[in-house]
Amino acid sequence: MATIQLEYIPHKFQRDFHLAEQRIKVCVCGARSGKTLAASHEFFDKCIRQPGYTQEDILTGKPYTVVCAAPTFRMMERVVMPQTVKIVPKELQIRGYHQTKNYMRMEGLKGETLIYFANASNPETWQGQELYGVWVDEFALIKETMFSEIETRVSNKGGWILLTGTLRRGPGWAQKRIKDYAETEDGEKEVSLTQWNTSDNPYFPTKQLEYLRKTTPAKYFKRMYEACWDSFEGQIYDELNREVHLVDRYDYTFILPTQRRVGEGDKHINLQYVTAGVDWGHTHPGVIVVAGRDFEGCWYLLYEEYIQGLLVGHPDPTEDSWIKRARSLMADWDIQDFWADPEASHNIAMFQASNLPVSRANNHVNDGIMSLATLFHPHEETGEPRILIMSDMKNSIHELFNYHWEEDSLTGGTRERPVKSFDHTCDAIRYLIHSSITYGQFTSEPMYDA
Repeated sequence: MATIQLEYIPHKFQRDFHLAEQRIKVCVCGARSGKTLAASHEFFDKCIRQPGYTQEDILTGKPYTVVCAAPTFRMMERVVMPQTVKIVPKELQIRGYHQTKNYMRMEGLKGETLIYFANASNPETWQGQELYGVWVDEFALIKETMFSEIETRVSNKGGWILLTGTLRRGPGWAQKRIKDYAETEDGEKEVSLTQWNTSDNPYFPTKQLEYLRKTTPAKYFKRMYEACWDSFEGQIYDELNREVHLVDRYDYTFILPTQRRVGEGDKHINLQYVTAGVDWGHTHPGVIVVAGRDFEGCWYLLYEEYIQGLLVGHPDPTEDSWIKRARSLMADWDIQDFWADPEASHNIAMFQASNLPVSRANNHVNDGIMSLATLFHPHEETGEPRILIMSDMKNSIHELFNYHWEEDSLTGGTRERPVKSFDHTCDAIRYLIHSSITYGQFTSEPMYDA
């Protein structure tokens, strides 16, 4: 057989991950630290060597079946699958990657390996499979029931499991099932836990990491780039400061994208983009928050409507309604689009029927909270935040300062989800900020929810 050589030189921590001999191998790393690269090579190595592939299986012609997965299908399709397919040499592929059925067949040392590419969002779709091994990237985003199902699927063969990820949403179930278990006497025999920071990757630019350190809230930086297992507690926007973030609207003149001026203050702000977030409400308050972004990337929370018991649309067009309020705000602020709670499709349809430029907001809660927390974070060198709030927006200010993580009454810890009480402006602000970043005028790579 001809020799096939892959170009891959692992750094120290990647080597530690490869050399571990436990059945379950876990690496928790900083973003852009090389975890997916290391895991894809480890996965390929197992597909070649085929551990646990018995002579009986080989004689019956049963393929060595494994799964490569991510929390969502889109994440698998865009990140994990291309990385894996790229590594498998053409000489070992059997008719390449099957795009319709999402699998690839390849030659192993003992027989054929069948690789399925899947999403790990629903454990029911995995039932009935007997697997030799599974790799899940960004494993902390999947449900605990999904992890239990994976253990069941490999149990008959005593199969291997690879788990890789950044603790983007906090450790959750993985704290007990992975980290704490790996530190026990029995767990050490079964689970290897390898960790490294983004700074341990010799190929990640030092200047970029230092920029991220200065512009990212400390707790998010530790989690995203230093593989920290700490859970968030207490106030969600803990860097929000009245002296830093609240300003008097009478000090400002805002120059809208249409060049129309609002205000008579001495500080002139040219806004590149004006948008609004909508949180529907009737029995509880409904909210529209208006915001603008200047050409330097600073956001200004400009105005709020906060009303209980108001209909979205009224049969009598002369009567008050959210549609009427939205039109008035568009006339006052030249709003370019509204980002609305996506759960209320009927309300969105009513706005659209009234020719209001409304879209479904990106409702990835934790990612949206991080986007807003990053704007509240003052730059370490300038001391300036990237978002300011008009001091007369009383409801927004009250809710933002009181927004906190939910406590688990059983454990005393936190669940890393916000308390759903008096959060209407918090939701509306998150909708407009995070949607504008991920979908709208200012685009960036979207994050994913399980």
